[in-house]
Amino acid sequence: MQIGVVPIICKKKKPHIVLVTARGKARWLLPKGNQHPRYTRREMALTEAYEEAGLIGKIRIKHYIDVRFRKHGQWITLRLYPMEVQRILKRWPERCSRQRTVIDAKNANKFLRCKQLSAGVEHLVSVATP
Repeated sequence: MQIGVVPIICKKKKPHIVLVTARGKARWLLPKGNQHPRYTRREMALTEAYEEAGLIGKIRIKHYIDVRFRKHGQWITLRLYPMEVQRILKRWPERCSRQRTVIDAKNANKFLRCKQLSAGVEHLVSVATP
């Protein structure tokens, strides 16, 4: 199982999400990584947001979604938590190998390849924002 976040920022009362590029690729994705036994799933999600995107935030609600997709010929389950972004850092561990962008949440389907992932992002944004 992989663990990740949907990093949400409200700009002008509209929800936006933060995406990062895959290492060495121009493909946009959400901060995510493999579950580590020393961390809870929520701790892992927050750690990935910090390491991959330079984001500090909180997971305030108990909602999450599981999305299944194929990666290198195998089925992977990705658990995503909505994260309220509190700070965007100028320096973060993977800044040299990833780019970061903030997009209107309504445009997520234009950046994310997987339809189930786009639908999941839309759902988490709707339950996590007023």
